[in-house]
This record gives sequence, C-alpha cells and structure tokens, in this order.
Amino acid sequence: MAIVVPNKSKKFDNVKTKEEMLEELKGYKAFLSSYYYDYLRSLVELQFSIFNKNISEEEKKRLAELDIYREIAKYNIYNQAIDLVKDESATFNGNEQKYEGLIIYVDDNRVFDFSYRAKYCDPKAIEGYKRCDVGTISLFQTIDSRLSYEEEISILKENILEEENAKCPSNILDYITWKSSHEEHLSSLRAELEELLDDSSYKDDQRRSEASNRIRDKFMRLYGISEEELIPENVDYDSNYTKKIKKIPGIVLTNYVYHL
Repeated sequence: MAIVVPNKSKKFDNVKTKEEMLEELKGYKAFLSSYYYDYLRSLVELQFSIFNKNISEEEKKRLAELDIYREIAKYNIYNQAIDLVKDESATFNGNEQKYEGLIIYVDDNRVFDFSYRAKYCDPKAIEGYKRCDVGTISLFQTIDSRLSYEEEISILKENILEEENAKCPSNILDYITWKSSHEEHLSSLRAELEELLDDSSYKDDQRRSEASNRIRDKFMRLYGISEEELIPENVDYDSNYTKKIKKIPGIVLTNYVYHL
C-alpha cells in the first residue's frame, strides 16, 4: 500500500501552512519575550514536540490562553504526526463527516487520532477542559499475548506426533476404551491444525499488533513521554480495553490498549 500524504502546501482540515504560521507569529513579536517567541517559532519549525519539557507547565498554561499558541500547537501535532509515519504504509483521514483533526491508519488499523473539534473542549465533557484547549490525542495499540502463529503450529504438530506414537494398552478392554478416546483426540488436534493453517486472520492480528505497538512507541519517543507518566483510567465499556492518560496544558493524550 502506497503512503498517501496530505498536501502540506495547502490548507487541510483548517491547519495553516508553515508560511502562514510564521507570518502570523510575526504579529506577536512585539508582545512576546524573545524566550516565548523563539519557543513558538521552534514549534513551527518542528524542532521538537508540543510535549517537550523545555518550558514549564505554568508557562504552557499562560501560552495556552493565546490563539497563536493553539494554532501553532495544532500545526506542530498535525505535521509531526505525518512526518513520523512517512516510512510506514499509512493512510490518512481528516475530513470524514467534517471531522476536524487527523486520523492515521497503518495496516488498516487506526493508530493515531488528533481531534481539535470545539465540542471536545466542552467543560462538561472532560474535567479540567476549557474553551482554550487545543484538543485531544489518542494513540491506539493492540497487545497480542498469544503465542506466535509459528509457535502455535509447531506445538500442534508436536502434539499430533505424540498422539500418533502413543502406545496402546495391552489389555483388550482397556484398548477398546483407549482407542476411541485416542482417535477422537487425534482427530480434534488435526482439525485444529488444519483450521489454523487456513486461518489468515491469526497472522493478520499479530501483524497489526506489531505495527500498532511500533507506531505507538514512535509517538512516545517523539513526545518524550515515559511509561511512568501515563496515568491509568477505568474503562467501563469493554474489559478487553485499558487506557492511560497524559495531560499537559491544553492537551489530553490517551493511550488506548486493546488486549487480544
């Protein structure tokens, strides 16, 4: 699958171009200290992510009150995400049902979602949100704790061979009982192996799981977020899901994990 990249030279889903962002930032030069101005310019240049810790949380809170910061944050998140998956077989969706944001799919799996729709900033929706918030980032990964496809086949083949070479009882009565049970078990193992060999979904699940974890780890490194910084939250709707949260001023990042 060829990578389909949004045209950065045009406006896409209300994200401004680099030239527009730099020009707009110039209008704030008289009002911002060189410290803040250089920081915002570096975000536009994609030198680091919005999660970078080179300014304090309190300083980010003050910046989050400015329209220019929210626009630059949106630009930074959007374009860094596209650049991060440029070597992957990725597809993008940012305009489905007037969706204001960016969704990234790898191997037909949603792995990233950045939403900056106003309704996500409704203070009634998520505690701590304000109208000045930038939006939400969601990372999606699948954890497959099952044995690998090859291991499953190998174990089944070993079990079949063991059953085929099993010694039968010498007593005729015991033999009759054993033979029936033995043949039933052997038939079941062979059917299970045949089903697994014909089942491409098992391999597809593991391939998608590997891809989702690889992309998720790339974003964690890009954002400089450690596992310890993610705070677990309850998931009531599905016992197979877990989620963890990381908040910075204006942005909530949620790591959704699906357990096979």
